[in-house]
Amino acid sequence: MRGFFALTGLLFLVACGDGAVDDIREIASMSEDADKNLDAFTDSIRALSEKPGCSLDAMREHGGFWRVADAPLYFIYCGNPAQKSNRWYFNPRSGEVSQNKAGL
Repeated sequence: MRGFFALTGLLFLVACGDGAVDDIREIASMSEDADKNLDAFTDSIRALSEKPGCSLDAMREHGGFWRVADAPLYFIYCGNPAQKSNRWYFNPRSGEVSQNKAGL
C-alpha cells in the first residue's frame, strides 16, 4: 500500500507545479497531529483535491485535518461545512478516506 502512495505521490509531483504541492503540504502541516501524520495527511489531501467539489482553499480555510473525538480518525472539510457532503473522514492506519465514518 505504501508503494502505491509513493508512486501516486510521484506522479502527482510530475503532473503539478510546485505551487500545488506546496499548498497541499502547507494544509497538511496545519492539521491536528501533523507531527505524527504529515505524510499521510499530505497524500490524503492530494487525493481529495482531485475529487469534484473539493478545493484546497476550503481545506486550508478550515485548518486541515481534525481528530474525531470518539474514534481513531480525522476529518476535513473540502468545501462548505454546512453541506455534509463536504466532510471527509481519514483513517491514518489504513490510509483510507471516506464520507462515511462508520465505513472506516
